[in-house]
Amino acid sequence: MLRTSSFSSIYYLLNKLEAKGLARPGPGNRVPGAAGPLGHVLPRFGNRPLASIRPSEIQAWARGLSDELAPATTELVFRFVFAIFKAAVDDRLIARNPCVGTKLPRRVRAQVIPLETAQVLAVIDAMPERLRAAAVLGAGCGLRQGEALGVTVDRVDFLRRQLVVDRQLLTLTGQAPHLAPPKTPSSVRTLPLADFVLTKLARHVEHFEPGEGGLLFTSASGGPVPRNRFADVWRTAATKVGLPTSATFHDLRHFYASLLKISDVAATASLDMVRDQGPIRDLGFSAVSSAG
Repeated sequence: MLRTSSFSSIYYLLNKLEAKGLARPGPGNRVPGAAGPLGHVLPRFGNRPLASIRPSEIQAWARGLSDELAPATTELVFRFVFAIFKAAVDDRLIARNPCVGTKLPRRVRAQVIPLETAQVLAVIDAMPERLRAAAVLGAGCGLRQGEALGVTVDRVDFLRRQLVVDRQLLTLTGQAPHLAPPKTPSSVRTLPLADFVLTKLARHVEHFEPGEGGLLFTSASGGPVPRNRFADVWRTAATKVGLPTSATFHDLRHFYASLLKISDVAATASLDMVRDQGPIRDLGFSAVSSAG
C-alpha cells in the first residue's frame, strides 16, 4: 500500500539518494533556502504532500526556472528533483513520478574557444612549482581539476607510460577533502602519457613527497589541496599571464580536446596511437616540459 508523505520528508529521501550515490551530502543540499537545488524547490512545493503534486505543476515550475536560470542550471535542478521523486516511487511513497514527461528548454552549447598553446605554456609556468604538474595533467591528458588533484602515485605507470583515472579529490562544505569516484562511470579511463608529462611528473615526485594515500599534489603542510584553495592559485596564475577572466582549469581540458580534434585522433583510438602519433608530438607541444 502506498503511503502519502509530505515534502518535509525530503531529508529521508536525500538519505536514500546519498546511499545510492545519486546525491552528495552537505549543507547546500539539506538546508531549506540554501544556495542549492532545494532553494528552487521548497518555495514552490515545501508544504505540499508528495502525492498531491501533479505533472502539470512540475512543467509549470520548470518553465519558471528557465526564465531565471540558464538551461544547463535548469536541467541540473530538474534532475535533482527528478531523482527525489524517483526515490519516493521506489519506496512506494507515491505511485508515479510527476517529473516524467516534463519538457525542458533546449540547451544551446556555447562555442568553446580553446586557449592558445602560448597561453597554456604561460599559465603552467606561472603556477607554483608544487602544483605545476597538475596543470600539465590538465593540458596534456585532459584531466578535470578534481581528477588531477586526486592522482596518487600508484595510478601512474611510468614504465608503460599510462595513467589510470578512477578517482577525484572531492571537497564538500563542512568536510575535509577526500577521494571519491569520478564525475561519471564513463570518466574512469586509462590515458597515455606523453614524454613531457612523464618528465614533469617524475620531476614533481623528486621534489615533493607524496601525501597521505600517495597523493601527488599536496598543500605546503602535506595535506590534500582543497578545491577553493586550488581555484585561488589558478586565478592568480591566470591573472598574472593575462588570461581571460572566464578562463578556468577546465579550459586546459578543452585545450587537450582541441589537440585531439586537430590531429584527427578519435577518442576510441589506441593508447599507442594517441601517444605516438597524437597531437602533442605532432604540434611540438613537448615544449611544455621546459615550463618551469
